[in-house]
Amino acid sequence: MLTNKGFAAITPVIVIGALILTLANGTVLRVRTQILTGIKNMAEEKALGLANACAEIAIGKLQTIFGYNGNEMVTLAGIICEILPITGSGNHNRTVITQGSVGSTIKKIRVIITQISFPTKISSWGEITD
Repeated sequence: MLTNKGFAAITPVIVIGALILTLANGTVLRVRTQILTGIKNMAEEKALGLANACAEIAIGKLQTIFGYNGNEMVTLAGIICEILPITGSGNHNRTVITQGSVGSTIKKIRVIITQISFPTKISSWGEITD
């Protein structure tokens, strides 16, 4: 007469092993997703910081260089940001748009300036999407 003692002993081991592998796989995937999300968030923050820094530079140039119209690349700490062409003319109602890029992440800032010369008056400063 054949007995199934060996099968009965190994079945719980196989089931428990499969459960442990399933839980481990789920944990690895969750950690991987969190790491990738963190990296993406860091790139977005850095790109936004670059765009803001470029906006500050553009405003400074508007205040000191007569006829400055943007449309240039600026290198900050070895990373390039872009000042797009500045709209408007003269001392009032100018719009500055800048762009910071980190890898494939791009962030843009728009600054609406109602008056350039002292005191500089900014009516709007914020991130834009297109």
